[in-house]
Amino acid sequence: LSKNVKNNLESIIAIRHEVEHKLFSRADPIFFSKFQANALNFDKTIRELFGEKLSLNSELSLALQFSKLQLDQIKVLQEYDVPPSIQALDAQLNSNLTEEEKESIEYQFKVIYSLESSSKSKNHFQFIQPGSVEGKQIHNILTKLKFADDHYPYRTKDVYSEIINKTGEKFNQHHHRQAWSLYQIRPKGGAKNPENTNKEFCVYNKVWKGYSYSQSWVDYLVECIKDKEKYKDILAHKP
Repeated sequence: LSKNVKNNLESIIAIRHEVEHKLFSRADPIFFSKFQANALNFDKTIRELFGEKLSLNSELSLALQFSKLQLDQIKVLQEYDVPPSIQALDAQLNSNLTEEEKESIEYQFKVIYSLESSSKSKNHFQFIQPGSVEGKQIHNILTKLKFADDHYPYRTKDVYSEIINKTGEKFNQHHHRQAWSLYQIRPKGGAKNPENTNKEFCVYNKVWKGYSYSQSWVDYLVECIKDKEKYKDILAHKP
């Protein structure tokens, strides 16, 4: 497990110990992001360890509630005071983490919606304008419109060129095929749905009918190749 996943698990354990046999609803909003990250980490890990067939994302993909809240009601709920013990716990959980670790979506999962304009009568969430003071303080925006070439600048030959430059190890097109197949970041050639990729690492371009890769994929491969066991796994994999 990654360090950020472990940080999340340690926080969940600490929260569980603190609230055992207690009602917890007033503190839920503080820890929602950690709970959500924990659920996503769990599904990701069981898929990585045991295969896609055990994924829960098709069975447990929605959270339902049995009442409708108006925006003004949500605002009132957000203004309730959180008990000092819970505030202290939250501060304690974050005290030993770096800013980068706290901002990781593996540690706490946050989504920010940014709109140019929207009438209040059609809103179901509170939206933050990108140019506002709050908007400028947002460091991680999970999803925003970007050209694929900006976010996925590497073609296949660019990927293995980067790997060679950064690791000094032998790495060619075949090795790259072994890697993307092993880590299941994209379908094989000629697949019926070529767009079914791991969007963190790869996208399919319908115009030139090929794949391009992100900086995250290059960085991930560099770390894998520096790890001798993971490098062996890549070289031994048969696509």
